[in-house]
Amino acid sequence: MIKKYIKIFFDVVCAALVLCLALFIFSSFKAKSDPKHVPGIGSFKFMYVLTGSMSPAIKPGDMIITKAVKMEELDKGDIITFRASGNTLVTHRITDKNPDGSFVTKGDANNVEDLDLKANSENIVGKYIFRIPKGGYVTKFIQTPIGMVLFILVPVGVLAGGEIKNFLKEMDKEEKSKKEEKAEDIRG
Repeated sequence: MIKKYIKIFFDVVCAALVLCLALFIFSSFKAKSDPKHVPGIGSFKFMYVLTGSMSPAIKPGDMIITKAVKMEELDKGDIITFRASGNTLVTHRITDKNPDGSFVTKGDANNVEDLDLKANSENIVGKYIFRIPKGGYVTKFIQTPIGMVLFILVPVGVLAGGEIKNFLKEMDKEEKSKKEEKAEDIRG
């Protein structure tokens, strides 16, 4: 009985992971066709870090998750991701607020504030929620053909294989049960 619950739990977790990965990959492909699109699910956006400007809090290769928030919810000390110019995203800490309502930012590892960058309501992508150490490398790998096979097709194949195995077991049980009933009818 416990085995059955463990299997159900495993199947649900695998299905949820496959669904999340599929949504993320779909979102990633959308980002390639629309440079302004940031991959994510709902108000949560997933990005991988390219530079060490936020070290040691956030390191190159990490994946960060941000959440869309209102300007009023942001304060000095918060880490935000915003569009610097064009499609370049920057994740830095808020150090001050300008009279026009925009934020002054600075990377933790940088010596000076971002003088030519202003984070405002039009270009803020979201507030940093947490990071997955080295998760950016996994994200980049998943976007390759081999990564897609390993992270989507293999789990789907495992799930489908498990279901086929269960189906065949049930059919075998039914067949044995019918044979036993026939044998009993012949004896009786």
